Amino acid sequence: RLVRWNANVQRQSGMAPGQLAGLDALGLVVEADRDLAVASVRQAFQSGSSECELAMWSKDGETRIIQWTGRRIAG
Repeated sequence: RLVRWNANVQRQSGMAPGQLAGLDALGLVVEADRDLAVASVRQAFQSGSSECELAMWSKDGETRIIQWTGRRIAG
Protein backbone atom coordinates (compact mmCIF):
# COMPACT_ATOMS: atom_id res chain seq x y z
CA ARG A 1 0.00 0.00 0.00
CA LEU A 2 1.20 3.50 -0.77
CA VAL A 3 2.37 5.36 2.29
CA ARG A 4 4.75 7.89 0.73
CA TRP A 5 5.13 9.13 -2.82
CA ASN A 6 6.56 12.11 -4.64
CA ALA A 7 4.84 14.80 -6.68
CA ASN A 8 5.64 12.92 -9.89
CA VAL A 9 3.36 10.05 -8.85
CA GLN A 10 0.51 12.53 -8.44
CA ARG A 11 1.30 14.21 -11.75
CA GLN A 12 1.72 11.00 -13.75
CA SER A 13 -1.30 9.24 -12.22
CA GLY A 14 -3.55 12.31 -12.20
CA MET A 15 -4.62 11.39 -8.67
CA ALA A 16 -4.86 13.58 -5.59
CA PRO A 17 -3.12 12.61 -2.33
CA GLY A 18 -6.39 11.35 -0.87
CA GLN A 19 -6.83 9.01 -3.83
CA LEU A 20 -3.27 7.65 -3.58
CA ALA A 21 -3.10 7.14 0.20
CA GLY A 22 -3.48 3.44 0.97
CA LEU A 23 -3.76 2.48 -2.69
CA ASP A 24 -2.19 -0.81 -3.79
CA ALA A 25 0.86 0.46 -5.67
CA LEU A 26 0.80 -2.52 -8.04
CA GLY A 27 -2.68 -1.48 -9.12
CA LEU A 28 -1.07 1.50 -10.84
CA VAL A 29 1.37 -0.71 -12.78
CA VAL A 30 0.27 -2.26 -16.07
CA GLU A 31 -0.09 -6.02 -15.73
CA ALA A 32 2.81 -6.82 -18.06
CA ASP A 33 5.23 -4.91 -15.77
CA ARG A 34 3.97 -6.10 -12.36
CA ASP A 35 6.56 -8.86 -11.97
CA LEU A 36 9.28 -6.28 -12.64
CA ALA A 37 7.75 -3.96 -10.02
CA VAL A 38 7.61 -6.77 -7.43
CA ALA A 39 11.24 -7.69 -8.13
CA SER A 40 12.22 -4.05 -7.73
CA VAL A 41 10.46 -3.79 -4.35
CA ARG A 42 12.20 -6.96 -3.17
CA GLN A 43 15.54 -5.53 -4.25
CA ALA A 44 14.83 -2.32 -2.32
CA PHE A 45 14.16 -4.32 0.86
CA GLN A 46 17.30 -6.40 0.36
CA SER A 47 19.79 -3.76 -0.76
CA GLY A 48 18.19 -0.53 0.43
CA SER A 49 17.17 0.88 -2.96
CA SER A 50 16.12 -0.05 -6.49
CA GLU A 51 15.12 1.48 -9.81
CA CYS A 52 13.48 0.26 -12.99
CA GLU A 53 11.47 1.64 -15.90
CA LEU A 54 7.89 0.46 -16.28
CA ALA A 55 4.43 1.49 -17.46
CA MET A 56 1.74 2.73 -15.12
CA TRP A 57 -1.91 3.59 -15.52
CA SER A 58 -3.13 7.14 -15.13
CA LYS A 59 -6.52 8.15 -13.83
CA ASP A 60 -7.66 8.91 -17.39
CA GLY A 61 -6.88 5.34 -18.52
CA GLU A 62 -3.68 6.12 -20.42
CA THR A 63 -0.37 4.42 -19.76
CA ARG A 64 2.79 6.34 -18.97
CA ILE A 65 6.39 5.12 -18.85
CA ILE A 66 7.93 6.02 -15.51
CA GLN A 67 11.13 5.53 -13.55
CA TRP A 68 10.02 3.37 -10.58
CA THR A 69 12.26 3.87 -7.56
CA GLY A 70 12.14 2.37 -4.11
CA ARG A 71 13.96 3.09 -0.89
CA ARG A 72 13.88 1.10 2.32
CA ILE A 73 12.68 3.28 5.18
CA ALA A 74 13.89 2.45 8.66
CA GLY A 75 11.17 2.74 11.22
